[in-house]
Parts: sequence; C-alpha cells; structure tokens
Amino acid sequence: MFNFASSLRIHLCLEAVDMRKSFNGLYAMAKHEMGHNPMNGDLYVFSNRRRDRVKILYWDGSGFWVLAKRLDEARQRGDGASPEGVRKAGALWAD
Repeated sequence: MFNFASSLRIHLCLEAVDMRKSFNGLYAMAKHEMGHNPMNGDLYVFSNRRRDRVKILYWDGSGFWVLAKRLDEARQRGDGASPEGVRKAGALWAD
C-alpha cells in the first residue's frame, strides 16, 4: 500500500510518450524533458498518444516504482487542451 503525503505533487507530461519506456526511460523524461528531479518523491505521470495507457514513475526512498494502467476508453482530450490547473511550464498538475 502506498502512503502519500498530503503535500504530494503530481507532474503530468503533456507530450505523448512511448509506452515501451520503463524505469530508465521515464526517469530520463522526468529529469531532462520536464526539468525535475525524479528522486524527490513526487509522482510523474506519462501517457501515450491515444491517451489509453498511463504510466506513473514514483521514488519511494529506496527505489523506483513504475505503475502501468490500460484504460478502456481514452480519458483525456486528445485535442491539446489542458485540464484546468495544469501549468505547461514544468507540467505540474495541482488542485
């Protein structure tokens, strides 16, 4: 079970990502493309072009977790519109 702090930040990569990427590839995307330190305990969320697959990269203090989900239907708009609260600079999704 995951126990996330109430101050947890979720970073959403707005670009489509190749879902064949795993630990090292997602780490590189978070660090170099998004400009964040993936070992800071935040969640990094990636999706494919069709938005029917999602991967989450998470550092728990002793190693990385990669969580994957295949969605039955696309859950995000594919027209480039950003959900409310998403800042493109840094791709931080904050409530």
